[in-house]
Amino acid sequence: MSLTRHLATAAFGALALAACGAPDVTPGGSVPEDAGYAAPPEVRRDGLGAFRPAARAGGLVFLSAVTAPPGEDGTIPGDVESQTGAALRVLEEVLIDEGLGYSDLVSVRVLVVAGEDGLDTEGFTRAWQRTFGTRLQPHAPARSVAGISALPREGALVAIEAVAAHPAPETEETEGR
Repeated sequence: MSLTRHLATAAFGALALAACGAPDVTPGGSVPEDAGYAAPPEVRRDGLGAFRPAARAGGLVFLSAVTAPPGEDGTIPGDVESQTGAALRVLEEVLIDEGLGYSDLVSVRVLVVAGEDGLDTEGFTRAWQRTFGTRLQPHAPARSVAGISALPREGALVAIEAVAAHPAPETEETEGR
């Protein structure tokens, strides 16, 4: 399935949920008491609606796509390099909220808006290399980078989503391996 079709399907699904009467989430991120169902523990709202920053499945944690934070006018400032660095810092904050860190990342998917001259892979790579493959952070997760035509927030050039794994607890069986 093409990325455009995948995004269209996701958007249609979100609209269908809204049409079915999914409860509104207050600006602070909580679901009204009279909503009639138990909400996930951490629901937030952005320009596209309610979402969970992370969801657990077994030992894996799936992190929703993050972008650089918007400026006061609601748009995201900067070029691919600066937005990649800022999005990686936001990703780190979500990881910390989940009790994880960069070293727990298994896979990262990066969406970069292609400009008139194509993808700014150099800007992305500079920001990535300042975070991963350094003396302080030698671990680098598997990664894919895809060029797209647009992101839903004005000015956004980079979005990063990830999968992390909780480390296995140390047991007598695994300590000697």
